[in-house]
Amino acid sequence: FYNMAEDMGIRFVKGKVAKITEKEDGNLVVRVENIDDGTIEEEEYDMVVLSIGLTPNSEVVKAFKNVEIELDPFGFIKPVSENTNPVLTNVKGVFVAGCAAGPKDIPDSVAEANAAAIQCIDYLYEVGAKVVVR
Repeated sequence: FYNMAEDMGIRFVKGKVAKITEKEDGNLVVRVENIDDGTIEEEEYDMVVLSIGLTPNSEVVKAFKNVEIELDPFGFIKPVSENTNPVLTNVKGVFVAGCAAGPKDIPDSVAEANAAAIQCIDYLYEVGAKVVVR
């Protein structure tokens, strides 16, 4: 998501916003302290989105007793293949969806949740569990 956004020309600044003022033309002037290098920056933008960062919940992996679910370098649950099956994990019967696998928007999270639910039902049939769908 981050790389895709950067490729579209979106600029990310990790910092503390001190002031945002609107110019007559509707553009916004943002004064921010860049916390990576401590500098104070002031720049004009046509749109500003303020957002907090997203870190993975490290407690999730503690739920798995005798298996080790694979994580990506940032600590999110790693899907076996982001391209062909983004909800399948390295642990049989465990599926991942939404921000548990990394930052993403709501439509992608909902699509993954649907895919995970379908694959979960398939898995339950595969292991002979009685499945009741209502």
